Amino acid sequence: MAQAVEGAAVVLICMTEKYKDSPNCRTEAEYTHKLRKDIIPLRLQPQYNPDGWLGALVGTKLYFDLSSEERMEVNTEAFMKELGDRGRGDQDATDAVFLPVTRHTAEVEGD
Repeated sequence: MAQAVEGAAVVLICMTEKYKDSPNCRTEAEYTHKLRKDIIPLRLQPQYNPDGWLGALVGTKLYFDLSSEERMEVNTEAFMKELGDRGRGDQDATDAVFLPVTRHTAEVEGD
């Protein structure tokens, strides 16, 4: 997790109740903040408004509601524009590495 955050140009914060309740997700998000990495919050749970540590972390940042197919259709273009070229890395770099943090998927989705 630390290596993925350290190498990230931007970190997507998936705003759900399960994400907020996960100690691993909290550690990752707080480490992201400590390193002053760009954060893009994504609301993945319908009607969810973050509170507690997650609410404090995302504060008044612009977030993208991707919590349903309809919301994804409406907001994906704006999200992609905000993301821009961040995270693409140097396409010609021979040492470029993609390090997805997938172990939190169950915690975010609730499986």
